[in-house]
Amino acid sequence: MAGVIEDQPFTLEKPRYDLSAYSGRVKQMYQQTNPKYLFVSKGRADEAKKLLDDYAEGTAPAGTTDAELWEARAIREAVFHPETGEQIFPLFRFCAFSPSNVVIATTMLNPTVIASPILTLGVHWANQSYNAAINYANRNASNPISTETLAKAYTGAVLSSCTIALGATYLTKKAANLSAAVKTLIRSTLPFAAVAAAGFANVSLIRGVEITDGVDLIDDEGVIRGRSPAAGKLGITECGLARVLWNIPIMVFPPVIMSQLEKIRRVRTGSPGLKMCLEIGVIAGCLFTGVPPALAAFPQVETIEAAKVEPEFQNLRNSKGNIITQFTFNKGL
Repeated sequence: MAGVIEDQPFTLEKPRYDLSAYSGRVKQMYQQTNPKYLFVSKGRADEAKKLLDDYAEGTAPAGTTDAELWEARAIREAVFHPETGEQIFPLFRFCAFSPSNVVIATTMLNPTVIASPILTLGVHWANQSYNAAINYANRNASNPISTETLAKAYTGAVLSSCTIALGATYLTKKAANLSAAVKTLIRSTLPFAAVAAAGFANVSLIRGVEITDGVDLIDDEGVIRGRSPAAGKLGITECGLARVLWNIPIMVFPPVIMSQLEKIRRVRTGSPGLKMCLEIGVIAGCLFTGVPPALAAFPQVETIEAAKVEPEFQNLRNSKGNIITQFTFNKGL
């Protein structure tokens, strides 16, 4: 390509990593969730997009390196919605998820919060409100969502979350007289169960239109053949399961790790400030290392067999006359 200095081979035709392999998707998710992309300005993002457009047209500036092109592509994938092409609000990009949840998870796992119905309601309302925004911003955008539908979905997501959370708080109080080991188990599993169930409900409600109206199916030549509710259901199911998976390092690991650290005399007898700093550090470490592998459990661009979608998509042929056996679609994150 004219004007480009060769470094590591760059291409727009395929991803940087092998997304058919789990290890490749993990690398992609670590890149896409890198907090540095939270601070990419609108102007910088537009510059990155223009550089890629110039590259595609063969007019990249002289001296452009492949490393610069890969970075521009990483910015585009982290900042822009893959279907609408619009920039995602910084706090609702997935690169903001882990930093934001350091605050949310630290608050949610605090024993005082777990034992208080009012505080539990507050933190779960905040958590599910943020999750609703993340889910909407990173949805499959095949179908527009009306303000009324979005409002109903948001209300349902928050109500379901708060109901589940209050049930967990009730059970925690019932276990107040149990052994320390049982309390640790409850502290690590009940908040996880509440948040995981609520997260699944949240994505299902906020993005429910993908199940009712379907998502765009793309054939082997890149042509949109129509919308499939079956593909939409698969996408929502996988996104919901990913939320269950990423809540394991967020909600389960920190209490278990802290219970072990508290066996150390200096930690056990240390100041509350020391314990708080340790817990924040543990939660942050679990978030930044555990969320990308969970997101990578399923490909963002998913494949579905023609036999598993609606009858009107079966036995279709491409421009060469070959029967289309599978389609792809944007699952969202």
